[in-house]
Amino acid sequence: MANPLALLASSGNEQIDQITSGLISVMETHFPKRIRGYYFEGSCADGAVTPLSDIDLRVVFIDQQTAGEQQHFTTLQSACKLISPRNLDLNSIGETILIHADSLQFQPDWRPVLGAITLKCASVPVFGADIRDQIPFVPHDVYTRTLMHFPFLVLAGQRKHPAQLPYPLEYLDPADEFFGYTGRRSHAPDGTMTPSTKRIVHASGFIATALLALQTPIFVADKRTAVTAYRHFINDEWADHLDAIHHYCRLQWGYHVPEAAADRTRLRQLCQRELVFENYFLAIYKDYLLHEQYADDEIARQFAQERLQKIG
Repeated sequence: MANPLALLASSGNEQIDQITSGLISVMETHFPKRIRGYYFEGSCADGAVTPLSDIDLRVVFIDQQTAGEQQHFTTLQSACKLISPRNLDLNSIGETILIHADSLQFQPDWRPVLGAITLKCASVPVFGADIRDQIPFVPHDVYTRTLMHFPFLVLAGQRKHPAQLPYPLEYLDPADEFFGYTGRRSHAPDGTMTPSTKRIVHASGFIATALLALQTPIFVADKRTAVTAYRHFINDEWADHLDAIHHYCRLQWGYHVPEAAADRTRLRQLCQRELVFENYFLAIYKDYLLHEQYADDEIARQFAQERLQKIG
């Protein structure tokens, strides 16, 4: 058996590192001399890997990724997800987009903006060249528009993308102990699927990031920084809620649904509070969309008008 590729950095988890080394070997075989570098993102980058953490790996192609390469990458991405014993979030982006990130304009496709910000601010190089210093910041107005629109996709996705997202939101499953917030299953280290707290972590984290983009001049690219920055810059009634979700759901319980009765009661209370937080954001978002209808950017203006029609 061939020796695994040596990584420039470790996720802190041997299984994840072995899988990552294998993924990079596959990509190097299929795209010889076409990939500039590979980067950990998410838990693998911030040192908070849990037994249910995804493998977030970003692949940066030299220059631009061709249409053929994009199609081939998508095929490999799907195949790798099927055989990985961990949830796999494998994404690609062209180097040209990154080094010209300061020229990005708002577009409905959120991936270039979030990709550039995450790579620059919240990634760790694991193989190949490190180009993070060459990536400029996205214009803050473009960043804000992209981040403000993103929680809608998360909330709608949790509800299987209805034609119109009802407002105010109701629980995903009112009869469930945790109201449907533990319905997203994740791969355990042994490959089995288990309920997780990822829905509440992701929704609250993206909402916090959106509000930070709207209300402050900073750039945030990961959940841990979002929680800390929210406490420092906004520090309203929701700071405690975000702190609690991060502390319990991510750090203490490691995305697992806890077994102890006291912990289950705490999780249920967090889920109840989360619905209020989501509706709090949607109220702000609807006002934001009304304002965006008069934006100077024609694409942003049209997008806001279309998005308003999708919220009940």
